[in-house]
Amino acid sequence: MKKERALAKLEEEWQALLQTWEGLPENMILQPGAVGYWSVRDVMAHIPTWEEEAMKALPLSWKASRFPATWVLMPSTPENRRAESIYHWGK
Repeated sequence: MKKERALAKLEEEWQALLQTWEGLPENMILQPGAVGYWSVRDVMAHIPTWEEEAMKALPLSWKASRFPATWVLMPSTPENRRAESIYHWGK
């Protein structure tokens, strides 16, 4: 996957995600429980950090035939699975 395509897809998906909570009252955005004890705001703040990590790994993957080992060894969490799905998108 080309860098430009990956960045465009990332932006497209981020905008779609933002629309899912657009118009929610502030009390719902701040209320714990959206994911475990996290609020919607907590989740939304957490996603860019993992996207940044995924973007660091993508250049390595463009040169290799598989996902970098450091990611494979990470525990299976929703964030890690999302990062891996970003890697596999478009292959």
